[in-house]
Amino acid sequence: MSFDIVISGTIKNKHQVTQYTHDVLSSFFTKRFRRSVEVWVHFRRQLDFGHYGFCHGDKNEAWIDIAKGYIDPISKTYIAYDYSTVLITLAHELVHAKQFIKGELSSDGRCWHQRGEVVDFTTKVHKQLPWETEADLLETRLYVKHWLNRHRAKV
Repeated sequence: MSFDIVISGTIKNKHQVTQYTHDVLSSFFTKRFRRSVEVWVHFRRQLDFGHYGFCHGDKNEAWIDIAKGYIDPISKTYIAYDYSTVLITLAHELVHAKQFIKGELSSDGRCWHQRGEVVDFTTKVHKQLPWETEADLLETRLYVKHWLNRHRAKV
């Protein structure tokens, strides 16, 4: 599979983050596809409603927004997330990108394709959704494997 990855917004180590994005996505696909998939990652100062990240897409494209911090509701000051938190969030959203690209998650983000069946999860709460369970389970593992282990070796 070929990925066209575009990173926008301000993030340190942009080249390494692009490689990290590619490595995480590539770990999900063992066969080469005949098509190219576009993945757009935009780093933002903050996202609405205190979200850390957001992903939407389909089999050909994925769009990811990642927050670098938030506004504290009490002090009204901006608080930046640790760099590791930002990269773990990116890994989480890349799991969702994989789900869209493989057709596991419908492009409207409500139906999960499971063992040949389509299951509508419209009435379930966020943490009961199978796509969130998978992303929560994999985010730290992916970060350790594709970021920490790679950069420890260079120290």
